[in-house]
Amino acid sequence: MLDLALFNQAINARGENYDDAAKVMGINKVTLYRKLKGDSDFYRKEIDAFCFHYQVNPGEIFFAADVS
Repeated sequence: MLDLALFNQAINARGENYDDAAKVMGINKVTLYRKLKGDSDFYRKEIDAFCFHYQVNPGEIFFAADVS
């Protein structure tokens, strides 16, 4: 399950926004919003691109066991 708070924190730490994150992941902003809402799943290449750019662990953000 996606930890949206950590996702946002990673983006904000670099002074970026969802537009920037979508570009990093190679998707458009509307697609990113759908994925954040749970309407569709993130692909591995999108997760890899996000984690590389923002220097975060995919397990903490994209595969969180318990999201508060």
